[in-house]
Amino acid sequence: MKSHEPPGQRFPLLPGTVLDEAVAVSIADADGRITHWSEGAQALWGHAPEEIVGRPLADLFTEAGSVPRHRDGHPLDTQVHAVPLSQNGREAGVLVMALPVPPPDMGGPESLKQWAFDQPPFALSIYGRDARQLDANETLTRVTGFSREQTRGRLITEVVQGAMYRDTEHRIQRVLETGKPEFIEHFLRLPGESRAHGWAMDIFPLKDASGRVHAAAVSAYDYSEQYDSRERLALLGEARTRIGTSLDVAGTARELTEVTVPPFADVVCVDLLDAVLRGDLPVPAMPGPVLLRRAAIGVAYPGSWKHPEPGESSRHPASSPIARCLATGRAELHHVGDPAVARWFADDPDHAAQARECGMHSLIAVPVQARDTVLGAALFLRCAPHREPFTADDLAITEDLITRVAVCLDNARRFTRERGVALALQRALLPQGPVPHPAAETAARYLPAGGDAQVGGAGST
Repeated sequence: MKSHEPPGQRFPLLPGTVLDEAVAVSIADADGRITHWSEGAQALWGHAPEEIVGRPLADLFTEAGSVPRHRDGHPLDTQVHAVPLSQNGREAGVLVMALPVPPPDMGGPESLKQWAFDQPPFALSIYGRDARQLDANETLTRVTGFSREQTRGRLITEVVQGAMYRDTEHRIQRVLETGKPEFIEHFLRLPGESRAHGWAMDIFPLKDASGRVHAAAVSAYDYSEQYDSRERLALLGEARTRIGTSLDVAGTARELTEVTVPPFADVVCVDLLDAVLRGDLPVPAMPGPVLLRRAAIGVAYPGSWKHPEPGESSRHPASSPIARCLATGRAELHHVGDPAVARWFADDPDHAAQARECGMHSLIAVPVQARDTVLGAALFLRCAPHREPFTADDLAITEDLITRVAVCLDNARRFTRERGVALALQRALLPQGPVPHPAAETAARYLPAGGDAQVGGAGST
């Protein structure tokens, strides 16, 4: 049976308290029945004024009478204070206020230290003198997929296998022995991640006041954005030194594939207009299907992209990224689920089958054009499941790279043409046949004076 005893006898009284209308406030008369009900009380308890005024104040609490209870029955985590009301020296009722229960710890030094360990955006772990894990924060458990219970008391290599993990474990042991911090960078896919990321790791000793090492801490943060930017710049730097070393069209195309596979892409195809490989100036590409000859191909995984081979021709339908970028003169970036890729695959079953076989998930198609002349196109594919899809930054880097390659290819095309002209001139200067002589057999050859054009000098017999 519910008690109608005024709750002022059960809760601590706050004489002289200044009231705020925002606080959950209710007033009961001398009989313990509610007479006034604030908006704050309605928000806290869930009762509208018309359904609670006149009811016993005890209806707001559990059967025991000490815990406030919501309208739907669940207990409320609040502090309740009662202030007695008097009139002419007699008790006239009670005022009840409900205040939020303060957290048990308001942020003392120990809590702040624990929060600093658990809540940072980077992974943090501590290893004892035996290089076994003592503790790990929430970020590390999330990215690795292992709980604290699964890793506590174990070596890294007892949890995960791999050369990079062995190297990290050795570094932790060395820091524990020498007391000197170490820094390491890894590009790897952690067990709790779907793709590989760049990780920067600081391994540092934890020492007492005398300098003795008691443990080692490892902090690791994902610096994939900085890693990718650095890799792109390194790619451009390597391209400047390795691409265009020979005045050979196919050789220059092959150098492009060697620089970009596998650091940047898993498959790179360089397809040129047939006239370019002969050294001639090609006619402008028109919208629609286009016939190109494979100049070079690079694959990270042999057999993942089989044909056409270098020297072979292939027809690209108008819906293909190659044909579109040749017609528009603009590079294209697509993911495998894009409608444009679906249309291409529907029109080109051969390339669709190869894309499915190698697991392609993104591509970049770039027109190869130099001095206002379109020479062909380059196709970059990413297939490996651990590699991130191409981004807009990758597209920009690819365009810069192909701009340089296009100039080198055009220089090689020009050289091929000039060399062809020189060879034709050499042949024209030679006699059409042996000169008959009754006393001797004759032969003729052309001796160039030297130089890249291989022209100049005189014929001799």
